Amino acid sequence: MSLVTPRILPEYLQQFYSSGPTSGRIPSAVRILGRVSSLRGEYATITCGDHGDITLILNRDSHLQMDRMVDVVGKVVEVEGVSISQE
Repeated sequence: MSLVTPRILPEYLQQFYSSGPTSGRIPSAVRILGRVSSLRGEYATITCGDHGDITLILNRDSHLQMDRMVDVVGKVVEVEGVSISQE
C-alpha cells in the first residue's frame, strides 16, 4: 500500500491541519519542497521560494544541511504557542 502525499505550498497548510486526537481527524501526510534556511536544535526552517517559510520539528534521524534543497514528508500538527496561519 502506498502513502498518498500531496505536494503543497505554505499557504495550504491550514487545509491539512489537525488539532490533535480530539479533533476526530487523522492528520494526513503532505510533501513540501524547500531550501533549508535555518537549523536550531530540533527545529529547522525551510524557505519555499516566494511562498514563505515553514518551521519543521525534526526527529533524531533527520540529517539536514544548510542551503540544501529538501523534499519533506510530514504531518501538519498543532504546536503550543505557534500559529500555522499565513501572515
